[in-house]
Amino acid sequence: MTEEVTLLERRPKHRIAWWRWIVSAVMALLVIVGTALLIVDTDIGHRFVADRIAAIKTANGLRFTVGRIDGSLYGDTRLVDLRVYDLEGLVFQAPNVTLDWSPFDWFSNRLEIRRLIVDRAILTHTPRTRPSKSRGPILPDFDIHIGKLSVGRLALAKRVLGTERIGTLEGRADIRSGRALVDLKARVAGSDDLKLRIDAEPARDRFDLDVAAKGAAGGVLARMVKAKGPVALAVTGDGSWAKWNGRANGIVGTTRVVDLALAQVAGRYTLSGTLAPSSLLKGAAATADGTAHPRQRQCGVRQPPAGRGAFAPNARAGDRHDRHRRSRCERVS
Repeated sequence: MTEEVTLLERRPKHRIAWWRWIVSAVMALLVIVGTALLIVDTDIGHRFVADRIAAIKTANGLRFTVGRIDGSLYGDTRLVDLRVYDLEGLVFQAPNVTLDWSPFDWFSNRLEIRRLIVDRAILTHTPRTRPSKSRGPILPDFDIHIGKLSVGRLALAKRVLGTERIGTLEGRADIRSGRALVDLKARVAGSDDLKLRIDAEPARDRFDLDVAAKGAAGGVLARMVKAKGPVALAVTGDGSWAKWNGRANGIVGTTRVVDLALAQVAGRYTLSGTLAPSSLLKGAAATADGTAHPRQRQCGVRQPPAGRGAFAPNARAGDRHDRHRRSRCERVS
């Protein structure tokens, strides 16, 4: 009887010791993790992170280096001497970059950047990357929030446009399921101006699309569309997510190449009007009368020098799961 009482008295003490061991192990693990996080956010840790960035090799050939990391990796980060290299060498350089972000939000599949400020930078030439062999979605499969993006002075070297230019950039973005906001303003002194705003949020019956772009001959926009003369594009409209109507007008040189009526009804887009791409087609791609060669087909529809068309994508804006669906084009007589 005495031995049984003794065993009963010892069991609770053994259980208490077991739970104390578990708590002690968890506390020790937290201390180790916390210490590691603190060490990473020191000068030695910053150098380690910078070395790891330089060791990254992307599939398209881009490489990145950071001369020094100041501030904190977990919030207000300052990158000193940020450089980007492409297949031809140094393509972009920024002496100072301020990054105010929340890295731990990445565990929630979200890129949270409150501020990304670049006081001055230089683009040495038009980026040249290695073509991707795999085909994937345009938008990444995670949420993106950029509260403020600012490039105060972007110097475009002579190799970019044939003459040195100075550009500026400001914007913000909020891209997630059920919400798409992009607000961007860019300017290249003496050649280009761009204003872009897309604001779609079905839950709040919101849809806003405005684009205004003007580019001089030899500017960035003209080079993008391979036009010899000045270019201008304007997209305006009015309405909401339930129903929105607008127009798109584009001019290259003195020729109106785009004159379309746009409509959006609950995420379904349509367009109709005049499209005259013959002024942009060269060589065997176009005949003497401006008719597109059959190899210029898109979605099974031959591009006419001037005609009517309708575009009705199966995917609806704001729905992440429908992003990868294919669009269909229909020729309207």
